[in-house]
Amino acid sequence: MLFVSLSDHYDMYFSPNPIIRHFHQDRLHSILRHVPPASGSRVLDVGCGLGILLEHLSGERHGVDYDLSVVQVAQQRLGEKASIVCADASVLPYPDAHFEVVICSEMLEHLSDPLPVIREMLRVAKPSGRIIITVPNEFWLTFGRFVMLKSPAKVADHVQDFQVADLERLFGRRAKKVEFIGGPLESVCVFKLAVFEK
Repeated sequence: MLFVSLSDHYDMYFSPNPIIRHFHQDRLHSILRHVPPASGSRVLDVGCGLGILLEHLSGERHGVDYDLSVVQVAQQRLGEKASIVCADASVLPYPDAHFEVVICSEMLEHLSDPLPVIREMLRVAKPSGRIIITVPNEFWLTFGRFVMLKSPAKVADHVQDFQVADLERLFGRRAKKVEFIGGPLESVCVFKLAVFEK
């Protein structure tokens, strides 16, 4: 299988655990609900991994990831359906005001300083463009890994634990929409989704 040698960070959609698969599919569908249906729009997925999300989008699709091996697999999987490049998300290789939609799902928690990436997403989004962010609820992620006897229970490279208010402070604006995926409240959900407009 194509994905066997890749990091655990990228194979959640293919997990043998049906609960993990369910929550990640639920996150994917939540993101897609917030993407405007316009077929001619340009969409960027920052931290696109294997390109699973890009596969489900329409319009002109672009993806960026810092991991060359993952980018190569995504390019192989999607071919000409999307333009996927290996790049640093804090220096995106696109002009100002280029995308109607920018998505960053399950990536910001890995960054010790997410502000340069957020500034870049705002820069490449068109005026009134939509920026869709998802982050995990670190408490429930750690608890779930503990219950499943994963070691370590805390994901080592998750260096941020965002509340929606933290994202709003970093973006310098209120989220237009907020959704708690896998639970009714921010404190008991699995993922947090926030939609910002430029």
